[in-house]
Amino acid sequence: MPIRRADSAVTSFARTFGGLALLTIGFLATVGTILGFFGSAWWMFDVMAGYRVQFAIALILSGILYGLILGRATSVVFLIAAAINIVVILPLYLDGPADPKPGGSIDVASINVRTTGAGREMVFRWIEATDADVVVLLETSEAWVDQVEARGLGYRIMAQIPDDRVYGVTVLARSTLPVEILRAGDVDEVVIRTETTVDDTPVVIYAFQPRTPTSADTAAARDEVVDFVARRAQDETSPVMVVGALNATPWSHAFRNLTGTANLIDSTRGFGFQPSWPANQWRILHVPSNHLLHSPELTTVERLIGPDVGSEHRPLLVRIALADA
Repeated sequence: MPIRRADSAVTSFARTFGGLALLTIGFLATVGTILGFFGSAWWMFDVMAGYRVQFAIALILSGILYGLILGRATSVVFLIAAAINIVVILPLYLDGPADPKPGGSIDVASINVRTTGAGREMVFRWIEATDADVVVLLETSEAWVDQVEARGLGYRIMAQIPDDRVYGVTVLARSTLPVEILRAGDVDEVVIRTETTVDDTPVVIYAFQPRTPTSADTAAARDEVVDFVARRAQDETSPVMVVGALNATPWSHAFRNLTGTANLIDSTRGFGFQPSWPANQWRILHVPSNHLLHSPELTTVERLIGPDVGSEHRPLLVRIALADA
């Protein structure tokens, strides 16, 4: 009998501990789910909005397991919260891109290159393998620009690093493109505006990478730059593409403002969840941070997240064509 009592005590403890653990996980994920809708109120809420997929998984698991262990109505609350996240995520899978118009297309690549040594060689190999028409290099330095020239990739360098910056944005193209270096927000963030063509139709490209929202100040700086690009894109008479590591996810208020103000379409729509950051660690926390958005006159034919090339971000490759009317 003492053995049975010991077994009963162990089982009771495990049941209680497991229930508390699941309750804690489910409660935190539920709170994060709700607060993520209020990203404009506080920058931390906006960060929470980026983890919809993780919240959904945590809530499904905790809801099912909590229900099996304790059979409480709390599990239903967790599953409802999971459903809310799923509804928010589903457009990435269900809202497919428009059909492309018969004709040509262009491949646009973007990659964060704040890496050295072996990482540079991996970046160059990936660029050579993709053979994209336009390549946006983010977080480039003068050393990087020199390396690109020395490598002989077959591209023309369309933008240099401003004298007052250590890092910048560099655009590589097969032919000469007009380039304008803009300054956005109180921090004078660099935004590159260039023009290309898709099947002989002029298209404007904005390329930039705002600051990472790690505080109220940096979040505000990011939002200023995103708003600047949104207003500029809204005023363009030609179709627009916005390319970069925006340090925002499709569920961020800054991202929603960009798509809403400038009437842009997220190229991820129809291609599902494609996380790009961080590249090589904490995979459970991966989020889609690298983006290409475009005007309704354009459509996404193919969208791929590249391999780990030694950077904090995985590269992005998108094939763009004119949308069929």
